[in-house]
Amino acid sequence: MSELEINFIDAILIFVAAVIPLYLTFRLEGYLRLLSIALFAFVIIHVLYHTVAVIGYDDTADNIVQPLSVVAFIIFGLLYLKTKRSIVK
Repeated sequence: MSELEINFIDAILIFVAAVIPLYLTFRLEGYLRLLSIALFAFVIIHVLYHTVAVIGYDDTADNIVQPLSVVAFIIFGLLYLKTKRSIVK
């Protein structure tokens, strides 16, 4: 398989997996809702990374979208820590 095919399959599978945090966004409240929104945002940005790579803009995917994905994941992690601390108290 070529890298193009792998990125295409990855984008489809990750997009399908985004349904779970999207569903949780509508079902949860409070901090857990924010957490599921952050996870959904990370997943969609990651899908965007693979989609941009499939289109042929590898430099844009690597230099712009991937760092954006990392920032979204860090925000998700920080929200997770905040949620975990609020549940423990």
